[in-house]
Amino acid sequence: MNPDQRRARILDLLALKRGSVSMAQIMTVAGASEATVRRDLTRLAQDGHIERTRGGARIRSGRGLLAVVAHQRRAREHAREMREIAAAAVDMLSDGDTVFLGYGYTMFALAEEIARRKRRILVATPAVMTAEMLADEEFCEVILIGGLLVRSHFGAIGPHALAAISAFRTQIAFLSCDALNATGAWSRSAHDVEVCQAMARQTDRTVVASDHSKVHAFAPYRLFGWADVDDLVVDMLPDKCLEAATALGTRVHITSHSGDAPTRDSQDRPELPPPPAP
Repeated sequence: MNPDQRRARILDLLALKRGSVSMAQIMTVAGASEATVRRDLTRLAQDGHIERTRGGARIRSGRGLLAVVAHQRRAREHAREMREIAAAAVDMLSDGDTVFLGYGYTMFALAEEIARRKRRILVATPAVMTAEMLADEEFCEVILIGGLLVRSHFGAIGPHALAAISAFRTQIAFLSCDALNATGAWSRSAHDVEVCQAMARQTDRTVVASDHSKVHAFAPYRLFGWADVDDLVVDMLPDKCLEAATALGTRVHITSHSGDAPTRDSQDRPELPPPPAP
C-alpha cells in the first residue's frame, strides 16, 4: 500500500468515526507501524485535513468529505483516465445548463472539471461530496438533493430523494455505474439504481461516464440498457460492447485507448450528429 492509499484509509476512518480515533485503531486500518502512522498523521495535519489529539487524531470539521474523496481519487489506479473522461463529459456543457450529477468518484472528477472551467451552470446532486466540491464556486448554483445518507458514498437515497428529483428537470444527467457490458450499465446498489433512474426520467439527455475498470466487472442490479442511454463516455471499450451500444443509438465517446481489452478506434466509426436542442 502506497502512502496516498494509506492516508486515504486513515481519512476514511476518521471521517466515518467523526470523533477522536485512537492510534491503535488507526494502525490497524492503515496496516502500518506506529512510526509510519505518526508520519502520515503529521502530513495530513500539515495539509489541514485532521487535528492531532492525545493518543490519536480526528477529522477537521467541514473538511472530512473533501479530504477523503481527494485522497481516495488520487490513490485510484485510473486517475488519469478519469480526468480525461471528466474533460470529455464537461465538453458537453454550456453556460446556463441545468445538470444532474450522480454518485461516485467519476462524478466528483466532473465537479472538479466544472470548477476548473468555471462553468456557469446549475447542478442538482444527491452526492454530498460533489455538492461540497462546488459549494464555494460562486459561478455555479448547487442544489443538494436530500434523503437517507449512505455512508459508503455520502449520497442520499430513499423516498425524500425521489420526491425532490421528481419536482425538478434538467437538460443533461451525468451518471456513473459499477459495471459495463454488452447489455448496458449495472450497479451494486438497488437504492442507487432507483435514484439514478429517477434522474434519467427527469432529464433530456442521459450520459453514463465510467472508466475501463468497470468493463466486465460484476454488479447485480441493472441500471440502464443501452437503449436508455444517450451517451457513454469511457476511456476504453471492447468492440462487442461498442457495437451493442451504438446499435441501440448510444453515442460512444472513447477518450483514450488504455487497458487490456480490444477497442475500436473512433476514426473507424461514423461521426454522429449532436443531440437535438431541448
